[in-house]
Amino acid sequence: MKKNILALLTVISILTIFVGCSSDTNKTQSNENSNSKSGTLTMYTNAEFAPFEYFEGEKVVGVDADIAEIIAASAGKEL
Repeated sequence: MKKNILALLTVISILTIFVGCSSDTNKTQSNENSNSKSGTLTMYTNAEFAPFEYFEGEKVVGVDADIAEIIAASAGKEL
């Protein structure tokens, strides 16, 4: 009985690994296409944690905002 349960768990584990490693190329391509249509990236944040992000007037500044600007610039988009 214990061998049957162990064999079943082994088969389930192997199947889970294969399913997790499979790729869905159609989904990836549609995401790339939808992102390339827009010339901007939107950053959502809770700007209450200085020095990571905080408000200076109406603008969000800080480390996270700087990182987001670098990512947007490297992608050729506006933030």
